[in-house]
Amino acid sequence: MVRKFLETLGLHPAPALSEQSAWLSWYQGDVKGFHDYTMNNGKKVINRKRDGMNMAKQALEQMGKRIHYHSC
Repeated sequence: MVRKFLETLGLHPAPALSEQSAWLSWYQGDVKGFHDYTMNNGKKVINRKRDGMNMAKQALEQMGKRIHYHSC
């Protein structure tokens, strides 16, 4: 129902779970296959985890900077 209404407005919402779950994992900073990976240290293969960049925090900081500089 909501999807059809948005489409009448010319908007094209993302498919229900596929893209939304990908965006959610980037938002939370834990993307499978990117943040969790394996590495060979010369002796054995070990599991590693990359730090996230806190996408929500970064986005809000950038928005705040744009609003601040736009109002000056």
